[in-house]
Amino acid sequence: MRMQDVFDVRPLFGVLQPGESELVTFTFFGHANIVARVTAECHVQGGPTYKVVVTGEASCPSYQLDVEEIDWGLQAFNKVLKAEVTLRNTGVAEFTYVVPNSSTGTAANPLPGVPVVVPTKGSIAPGKEQVLEVYYLPGKPGVFCRTFQVQVAYLDPAEIFLKGEGTLPGTTKHLPRMLKENEEILQEEEENPQEEEMERRSRCRYEFQLTNKGRHLHQLYWSTAGFHNLRQSSCRPALGGTKSKGASQSPRPGHPVFKLQPLQIDLRPGQTVDMVLEVSSSTVKKPTDVLTLQYQPLSLKNTCSLPFSFVMDLEQPFQICNEDEQPLPADSMRKNFISASSFNPAYKKDLNSWVAERVLRMRIMEYPHKEQITVRGEVYFPNLHLETQAVDFGCIISDTEQELYMEMTKLQPTSCPLLLVIPDRQEGEHHKVFDVRPLFGVLQPGESELVTFTFFGHANIVARVTAQCHVQGGPTYKVVVTGEASCPSYQLDVEEIDWGLQAFNKVLKAEVTLRNTGVAEFTYVVPNSSTGTAANPLPGVPVVVPTKGSIAPGKEQVLEVYYLPGKPGVFCRTFQVQVAYLDPAEIFLKGEGTLPGTTKHLPRMLKENEEILQEEEENPQEEEMESDTLMMTMDNGLIANALPWRDFGPDNSADCGRLVERGLLVRCEMYDTDYMDHCD
Repeated sequence: MRMQDVFDVRPLFGVLQPGESELVTFTFFGHANIVARVTAECHVQGGPTYKVVVTGEASCPSYQLDVEEIDWGLQAFNKVLKAEVTLRNTGVAEFTYVVPNSSTGTAANPLPGVPVVVPTKGSIAPGKEQVLEVYYLPGKPGVFCRTFQVQVAYLDPAEIFLKGEGTLPGTTKHLPRMLKENEEILQEEEENPQEEEMERRSRCRYEFQLTNKGRHLHQLYWSTAGFHNLRQSSCRPALGGTKSKGASQSPRPGHPVFKLQPLQIDLRPGQTVDMVLEVSSSTVKKPTDVLTLQYQPLSLKNTCSLPFSFVMDLEQPFQICNEDEQPLPADSMRKNFISASSFNPAYKKDLNSWVAERVLRMRIMEYPHKEQITVRGEVYFPNLHLETQAVDFGCIISDTEQELYMEMTKLQPTSCPLLLVIPDRQEGEHHKVFDVRPLFGVLQPGESELVTFTFFGHANIVARVTAQCHVQGGPTYKVVVTGEASCPSYQLDVEEIDWGLQAFNKVLKAEVTLRNTGVAEFTYVVPNSSTGTAANPLPGVPVVVPTKGSIAPGKEQVLEVYYLPGKPGVFCRTFQVQVAYLDPAEIFLKGEGTLPGTTKHLPRMLKENEEILQEEEENPQEEEMESDTLMMTMDNGLIANALPWRDFGPDNSADCGRLVERGLLVRCEMYDTDYMDHCD
């Protein structure tokens, strides 16, 4: 890695007058796990070279939460509950934290059903900790389950689960053992000790050690497919939509739970840490419903006075049966008007809901007459409607994240637990590229859920995976997720704007074109933009319009630059344009502000000038005598009388000053070079 990619210094050059100071800015780009040391040199023209040692170290943030779940148990629904969560900095660098989407309520008066966390943001030094106070008001009787998040630096937010039950005032915190329902539960537990033993045996624990045998700091962060942060909780946030009264009783899909402690580690060279892996599964899987033949009685009545025989024809998945529900051979002749029809719901082998509609045809053998009856059968599995079968992120900027959303809706009149999975290894990549939330839940009939797909745009990656949604008792739905990340690339048509000689009180204008030469759309910004406007810029401060925006691939944006010198003299300014996260590019502005009416050449065409020239031609000897004179152009366009330099020398500086104050002394052309020793 080049040192210019780690450190930067501004300004790179300049001129200092005697006694003048300049603030030098050093910038450190903290790439992951880097220790850097360089020597910056300042070369003075005609003087010595000064050296400044610049050092810096960057480390990934590491933290620990003392709790992952707060269980308040039984509490009065109108009581404000309080708990504490301790956030500790276990790394070597100070980090900031924030509680996203914090409530507008206060600790003394929280909104019902919305947690309040105090403080909502701050910074924690290495080895220090911050106690977060959590306040919650249930607001109504019943079981509650909520979450809030704590985000450290740029890491994924950690979730803290809150649960309990709001009761009417006076309810005790102890289990009401004397209630009939509780007695029945205890009786069931006593009658089924083998299930308790099975659950106990389904838990296992494995201890091991990790040692860093390398020479660099390593940060380890554990994750596994389908379980965010390896966190287990018996309480999960409700999915989108209104939760029905019986929703809390709906079974969740059985799944193993892995718990690894600690979740994050900063391992220094030679350091060893003890790890504990716990695996548990308390869900006993039950067989799904078996689809069997469904029967419906079929009764026919002869309304004529003569007997007749008939033949009935019916296609699969339906069949004609006798009174004993036994299938009859096709085209069999019948005289018995009492029979039945059967429907085979297992006719189709998949788990998609389907509807069959056939026509039962009956031919009377003795007469040219036919009858027909419509037969209909419906099979319902837990099915979903997905808004799309492909999620395409397109091309995004490298090292950024993007979210897209997809809605899925429960169709049939039965609730369905579901599980969303994205494979860990995606097209040969060993780092996390895609994520999906929520990972599991229960959808009630007609209820919808907004699924969030996240694409982590690692540098120059093209990824394609198939996300699977497993519905308990139903089919597995597949969604193709694709994304591409590319480093931003741009081009500026100019790097320097030279306005030359301009009136100091005139607003100058120029244009700079910023073009997107890459394959991903990017955003740009003009840092430290001026508070002035294009029509009224602050003197000496450039105004750029617009100051921010986004540019699609192959497109361009014209930036208008306005500048007011504000005073006579040479000026040199810069402004920056930053594209995405890249280093800002600098545009240099230069020129010279002059007093109004100043021209680049002597105004020879003025009448007075013509007379002077004529006099010079007529009196060449006087021209030789006055070779040490000064020609001045005044703001009224006239030529001042030719005055000897001695008249504007140090002895007559007051007269010169008065001319300057009146705006008369504008441009000087020196013929006596010896006088330069007396001029600034």
